[in-house]
Amino acid sequence: MLRRIREWQASGAPAPECSFELANSEPWTQLRAWARNQPRLAPSTEDLQASLLAAEARCHGQRGRLVIAGAFARAASAHPAARDQLDDLIVAEARDAGVYDELARRAVDKQNTLDRCGFKYPTFEDARLPASYVVEWYLSQLDSEHRGEAAVSERILRPLGLRPGAEFEREALREYLYQHLVPQSADEP
Repeated sequence: MLRRIREWQASGAPAPECSFELANSEPWTQLRAWARNQPRLAPSTEDLQASLLAAEARCHGQRGRLVIAGAFARAASAHPAARDQLDDLIVAEARDAGVYDELARRAVDKQNTLDRCGFKYPTFEDARLPASYVVEWYLSQLDSEHRGEAAVSERILRPLGLRPGAEFEREALREYLYQHLVPQSADEP
């Protein structure tokens, strides 16, 4: 049932009309009051942009690559217009693969960290870093076999669900700043 619900949500279909009313009983009122006072289990991801979650999938090693490959498979079998919405397909695939919450938590943490450090919309000038250095660093983080190439091309970025240009460079800069602003724990490689 949950899989069917996720498929329905991923399809973008409108929510069905509710054809019943829930009685406002005392137990229901008490349950709602109790739930309001409980801590959130995870950061809010309701407003998370698909592009931010897709960026996390790219940084998620082999599991992220499988999510991206699944999104490409969805795009290949989808309506041609859906192929331009790869980030949305990555989100749907991450949900189906069971890694959405993990990716979303990191995306929210990255955004909060960058905001807190004054990098809500970071630029290379603000970071005092050359774009070429950050791009090469990012490709090495993504374990790309093409690191060190002089020009970043569509051939290198396409399998990652990226295109050369400002959007890719901004994603690389955000990841660079995040990794250098957040102390790594002792148990991470």
